[in-house]
Amino acid sequence: FPDATISILLKENAADLVTNHPFVNEVILDWCSQGKIRNKEDEKRYVTFLKEKKIDVAINLLFHENRYADLARWANIPYRLGDKSILAQGWKYNYGVYLDWKDLSRHEIEYLFDLVKPLGIPWQDEKIPKMVLAPDPKKQAELAKQLKINENLLIAIHPGTSGGNKPWHPEGF
Repeated sequence: FPDATISILLKENAADLVTNHPFVNEVILDWCSQGKIRNKEDEKRYVTFLKEKKIDVAINLLFHENRYADLARWANIPYRLGDKSILAQGWKYNYGVYLDWKDLSRHEIEYLFDLVKPLGIPWQDEKIPKMVLAPDPKKQAELAKQLKINENLLIAIHPGTSGGNKPWHPEGF
C-alpha cells in the first residue's frame, strides 16, 4: 500500500502521537469520545461524514470498542477488519480474523499483523514498523520549557496496552 492515503480515527488525547507522522495523511478525531454524539441524529451525521471520506479499508485496533465496528459497517466501508473472536462485534467484520489472545508469548504487534493478513500483508519480524514521532518544533520547545529540560532530550512514550499483551510496566521506565 505504498500509494495509499492513510487516515487514522482516534481519540483526541492520542492525536499528537501520529499527527506529524510521515505515513499519516489525516487524523480524524473520534466524535464519540469528544461527546459530539448525543442522539441518533448526531450518529447519522457522523456516519455520513465517514461515508463522504470514501474509506476503502477499516482496521479496528480497539478490539473491545463495539462502536467502531458499527461505524465501519454503517459507513459501508468495503473491507472491515477486526477480531472475529469477540462475539458482540466479530460478525460485523467481513474480512475479520479470529485472534487467540491466550498465547501470551506473542507480542501484540504480531496480533495486529494477523489482522491485515486478509489484505495480503504477511508477518515479517524484521519489518516491524517503528513509531516515528515527527514533533512539532514549536510544541517541542514549549514542552521542554514547561518541563525545564533540554529540548534535545530524548523522551520515550509508551501509549500502553491492557491484559497480558506485554505491557511496559512503570518500573521499566
